[in-house]
Amino acid sequence: MDNKKYTVEELLNDDSFIAFLMDAESPEGMEWKNRIADNEELAGEVAEARAVVDSLNYQDLSFSKAEEDQLWDKIAARTVDSSTTEIEKSGASWKWLKIAAALIPIVMASLWLIDQFQADDPVEQLSEVMISKECLYGRKMIVTLPDGSTVKLNSGSTISYYQDFERDVRSVWLQGEAFFDVKRNPDKPFVIISGNIRTQVLGTSFNIKSYEGEGKVDVTVASGLVSVSRYDKSQSDDLQWDNISGVVLNPSELVSYDKEVDEFSEIQTVDTDEILAWKSGVLVFKKAPFDEIVTRLERWYGVEFEMEESISIPDGFTGRFDNKSLRRVLEGISYTSKFDFEIEGKKVKIMKQ
Repeated sequence: MDNKKYTVEELLNDDSFIAFLMDAESPEGMEWKNRIADNEELAGEVAEARAVVDSLNYQDLSFSKAEEDQLWDKIAARTVDSSTTEIEKSGASWKWLKIAAALIPIVMASLWLIDQFQADDPVEQLSEVMISKECLYGRKMIVTLPDGSTVKLNSGSTISYYQDFERDVRSVWLQGEAFFDVKRNPDKPFVIISGNIRTQVLGTSFNIKSYEGEGKVDVTVASGLVSVSRYDKSQSDDLQWDNISGVVLNPSELVSYDKEVDEFSEIQTVDTDEILAWKSGVLVFKKAPFDEIVTRLERWYGVEFEMEESISIPDGFTGRFDNKSLRRVLEGISYTSKFDFEIEGKKVKIMKQ
């Protein structure tokens, strides 16, 4: 029986415990399940550590990693006597600070505002500075824009916007998939550029899926009205922002843009709960071929697939997985699609049965 006492910090710095949270059916997961069952006093610390990891998997990052590191350097400089103590950027102490950084965006925002007021550079220099937020594979991210609008980024997605965001037009560039909840401002339209597509709104919520390498862009509206049109990079922005044209979508409507043939599809009425399920950690497949499954799982879990042979699913795979581990998802798919798999760290090997 394991009666060892762990602190939350010790759990968060234990790679085998993190592996247990990510996949309870892994060897490390089974070991920790037995350890927790034998030691009831661990329950509180495990629950608290799980809450921390969950917050990091879908965190509010209004600052880039470089900005976060810079702010923590300033926190250390202001709160630590450099003649007696030094905060190391490696090891458990710094790892714990990084966890804390994701949990106290209010402190970071306050320091950022202080630095902006103390800056010597003229405000005009901010007008063309671009800020980018990248959501890596295996993660989800929430970004709060300067106007209070929120963007939920799916795995493998990036948004960019001007640091001087609240100009006449609030412009955002997207690569990947994101759900936007836009603060209404009739005087300042909100525009998203995703490849050759421009989506313009005043205040609404909607989803855009526009991954590089995929042949189409999907725009789905949850509430409000959205205008979707082609984006011509050769024209000046002012001409385009004043020209609301193209397809107008109502709630529960979707339009697809085919990148290859440069055409919009017919407007479809859709189940927005199914399309937006990713925001709640739910994977939905609908008649998906195996290559699509692999692409989505690589993004979702941050892994890399290795195929011994190609796998064919004649009618595609249809299924729904609610916050399941990668192992559970592959078990569900392999049951009907007849393949075996091995998971070793971030590598997934697929073999025909």
